[in-house]
Amino acid sequence: MLHSSPSTARRCLLIGLLAILACPPAFAHRKNKGKKNKFQQRNSTHLGNNHQRQESQLFQQLLTNGLKQRQLAEGAYILNQYPKAISHYNQSLKHYKSALMKSEERKKDSLRSLMAIIHDNIADIYRTQKNYDQAAQYYTLAFEKWKRIPNHQRNEALSCHNLALTYQYQGNYPKAIKQHQFFLKE
Repeated sequence: MLHSSPSTARRCLLIGLLAILACPPAFAHRKNKGKKNKFQQRNSTHLGNNHQRQESQLFQQLLTNGLKQRQLAEGAYILNQYPKAISHYNQSLKHYKSALMKSEERKKDSLRSLMAIIHDNIADIYRTQKNYDQAAQYYTLAFEKWKRIPNHQRNEALSCHNLALTYQYQGNYPKAIKQHQFFLKE
């Protein structure tokens, strides 16, 4: 499998990514030009900080839930419980998609990377089950995500290669050749 082996290096990378994503944003301080009295300033600052804190907690909860589902999926995969693994991966994707909507711009690429890895993992499961149509669909999703993330050409190339192999296993040699040629051009 491309990304789902439970190696220590990958787990450290994932934990590092989650630590980066979980950092609370720095609070922006606005200069007030005397339009509000001190009581109003204190209340509005307090309410603003509470809202930011709640958003940050929700974001962290979504990441935590996504990670838990991903770990359950990896365990199910190791036990050859493929439908259960796919279900957990899809739950993980749902949490990451929600977190992506609530994240700051600097965190979006890290979330997209996690989602691309999950798409690759789901595709690997479908390919293992010889469900090549579903595998091709998920490899395509992963490939499209990797293309949008800077400095991930290696992962993009692996998804492209895996998609070509899937077409080859299907016996769809023209598509496999086209995908390999695309891979070589990049």
